[in-house]
Amino acid sequence: MTTVKRNYKVSSVDMLIASQVVVKHLDDNIEELSAIRSNWTPEYVRDLQARIQKTTENYLGVNSKQQQKDATEQVIEIHNNARRDVSFLKTQIEADFGSNASSILSNLGIKSNIRSQLSSQEKTIELLYAIEKGMDASLKNQIVNNGTNPALIDRIIEYAAALREANINQETLKRSTKGISAEAQQAFNSIYTEVMNICKIASVYYHYDTLKREKFTFSKVVSAMNAPKRANKKLE
Repeated sequence: MTTVKRNYKVSSVDMLIASQVVVKHLDDNIEELSAIRSNWTPEYVRDLQARIQKTTENYLGVNSKQQQKDATEQVIEIHNNARRDVSFLKTQIEADFGSNASSILSNLGIKSNIRSQLSSQEKTIELLYAIEKGMDASLKNQIVNNGTNPALIDRIIEYAAALREANINQETLKRSTKGISAEAQQAFNSIYTEVMNICKIASVYYHYDTLKREKFTFSKVVSAMNAPKRANKKLE
């Protein structure tokens, strides 16, 4: 029996889902990126998305993989929204409480170097749970009475539960991909090579834009997909 060696280190499921995420990022930035690659067009994006989806359907099954991809994208979206809102909360507390802000932020587990706490999805999740634990009714009223919209605080509290639920959905949908045929592995390798070429070019283009560069760093995309699982284990 012919054996084909995989050219990626993650599972085939994670590789295909991460590839879909990268292609979605390409689609989101296609107007800008098409200026540097003439073959990066909306039609190319649609075709590549269809090829990845068809490959997934043919060799791994369709429904669970599509649902898992959707769950992964949901986790990433919640993470990005959480980073924005937590940073905004910190700024408002510092503006409203002056010299007393440090003790309030400490109670919420927010450090002065918040960028480090929000540098990865795993760290962000840990911070969200710290904020949820420290934000009792008294402290919330104090912050709200000084001008912060209570809806902002409520959203931040809800992010922790939303990330846990999204991660549970993601992990429940994962299936084993053992016994992949040589034909399937060739198809997977082809998808991976093409997506990696997208990542190589786009990440260089966004060299000075950290957030966008990470969207085209394959290892970062995979790490973001699996971070909630690692964080949940720490919190159990």
